[in-house]
Amino acid sequence: MDKFWTQGYPAGVNAYIDRPHSTVLDIFDDKLQAFADRQFTSNMGVSYSYAQIDSMSLQIAAWIQNLGLAKGSVIAILPCRCIISMLLSAR
Repeated sequence: MDKFWTQGYPAGVNAYIDRPHSTVLDIFDDKLQAFADRQFTSNMGVSYSYAQIDSMSLQIAAWIQNLGLAKGSVIAILPCRCIISMLLSAR
């Protein structure tokens, strides 16, 4: 594909970037590992680290996978302003 718009880029601006991640989930997983010991969020007076969020979201994902749903099944997630909503969206 001819990226004609790159012809107008100023000197020193790279027209192509190296993407170390191929999906948003890859980025999220990378950051969960990189900042494992840092605080991710605080909810109702309780703080959670990136490592805790990673662990809890994996547990929830495993629980959902063990419900016996067919591969590709759609499940609804009720968004709320709580840690559970964040955990469900993490996986």
